[in-house]
Formats: sequence, structure tokens, C-alpha cells
Amino acid sequence: MPDRITLPAALYDTLQAEAQRWGGVGGEQNFQQQRDKGWEPWCAHGLLRQARGLATGWDQMKPVPDLVAAGLPVWLSDAAVQRCNERRGVLPPNARIPFPDWCAAANVVRGP
Repeated sequence: MPDRITLPAALYDTLQAEAQRWGGVGGEQNFQQQRDKGWEPWCAHGLLRQARGLATGWDQMKPVPDLVAAGLPVWLSDAAVQRCNERRGVLPPNARIPFPDWCAAANVVRGP
């Protein structure tokens, strides 16, 4: 398990709200093209970019500096999603998981 990652409360709360809005946290990409829906945020970085209004053009594919600085690069979030889905026997391995499960798998906690 990765070291504990403490996200500032505002960042954690925003991610939690976006994950609830979009049905969980997925892995392996910031956004996924959905038929008849356009681009939909998928991973933690994509969810946060969506919440901040940064989900346009090629910028939507960039990691979020706040998450990287907190110790949560894209690969670590993706690995947490994949581990959780493997335990649950869910395919594909990047399928969305509930926010609390993602937090547990990535060892993410809410800070002050």
C-alpha cells in the first residue's frame, strides 16, 4: 500500500463531489469519449480538471499539479483503481469505483 496521502480538505471535498456526480473514480485516462455524451472525466485528475473548468482541448489531459504535489501522480491513482477492481473481479480494470473505495486503495485521507 502506498504511503498515506493527505489531501487538503477543499481538494478532497471537490474530488468527492465530482466522483459522486460522475459515478466514481476510474483509471488510466483523464477523460473518456462517450457516445452521444462527449468527453467525460474518468480518473481523479480528470475529475478535478472538470470541477475547475479546465476540461477543454489538450489541457484536459494534463495531470493536476495539486494532486501530484500531494503525492498522487496519475499512475498511483490508476494502480489503486486497478487493484480495487481486481479484488472485486470487475472488468475492465479501469472501471469506476466508489470514492471511499478509491480513497482506501490509494491511502488517501482528508486533511485540514
